[in-house]
Amino acid sequence: MAAPNERKGEGGTTERVSETASQTPELKAPVEPSALPLSPPSLDERRFLFDKEMGVADKSLKNRELDLKEAELKKPVWRDPVFLGIIAAALSVLGSLLVTALSNHNAQELARQKTNADIVTELIRNVDAATAKRNLQVAISVGLVQDPDSKITDSLNKGVFLSLPPASQAQPAAPVAGIVPNNTSGTTAPIQTSEQLIAEQTIVVPNGGYALTSSPTCPTPQLEDTAGIVSAMLRNALAQSYPDLQSLAPTATKAAVSISQSSGSRGDAASCGTVAFEVPSDYKSVRAEFSAGEKDGALRPCLQQVGPSLNCDVGWAAWTWSASGTKAVATFKNWSGDRTRQARVRLIGIKEK
Repeated sequence: MAAPNERKGEGGTTERVSETASQTPELKAPVEPSALPLSPPSLDERRFLFDKEMGVADKSLKNRELDLKEAELKKPVWRDPVFLGIIAAALSVLGSLLVTALSNHNAQELARQKTNADIVTELIRNVDAATAKRNLQVAISVGLVQDPDSKITDSLNKGVFLSLPPASQAQPAAPVAGIVPNNTSGTTAPIQTSEQLIAEQTIVVPNGGYALTSSPTCPTPQLEDTAGIVSAMLRNALAQSYPDLQSLAPTATKAAVSISQSSGSRGDAASCGTVAFEVPSDYKSVRAEFSAGEKDGALRPCLQQVGPSLNCDVGWAAWTWSASGTKAVATFKNWSGDRTRQARVRLIGIKEK
């Protein structure tokens, strides 16, 4: 009989079994998980889970905000609505300033041109041609008269720029032939039985510029100097004193006419027409009658005395005239900006018997 720690081996041999091996416990099968439900989490566990989920969500939102801010910073500046608004406001302000500056500049330029023209007129009035030329040259050299494009200087060099008459000739001379302007009482006197129509001339004068002043000057200022023209004609010195008007050579049977047209620009001069008459010496009393109207309209009287001119009822028009001895000169001015006018002057007198 074998001992407790021995066993029979093959071939009848006896093997000794280790005591430790004989003492190893037997392995048990794994226990199946219980099918019973788990107990619900406690309040602290739920609070912990809620805080955890909120932390994850908050982190996600912050990451999203950071992504949006990063994308906004990478966006081109010209696509920024705030930047575009600032640019639009700045452009609007600059535009307003530019318009204001241009308006002020234009107003100052018109005022400067008018002042310049007034100074030139005063420098050449009441002096002879040589003195007028010298006055203008001195005024230009010292800057009193502005001549940026050298037009005045060129005119002086060519001998085109003439003077207004001396003071002694500026006023109409005594009417040797009895020529007087038609009455200014508001009516035009009809031709009486004892009177005769000596001469009549109708002219058509184109529109002038949109004048900024009442009764602006003619493009050729000498046309308004009717007294000086009459004086030069009586002295047979028209060609010397007024070279541009030497075509004004009336005869006893035909009046002479000269037309000077404005450029039509805003603020420019009036368009003018001058008529010169040779009055027969056998008339002891002569009067002049003036009228004007639209180009194809009825003639209306010019009776309102304003300074040296007779303003016309048609508006924006006036006659200026002078007479002495056997000479009579009348200039019609039209400063309407868009209307051509017809104008008529008639000489009516009583013949000596």
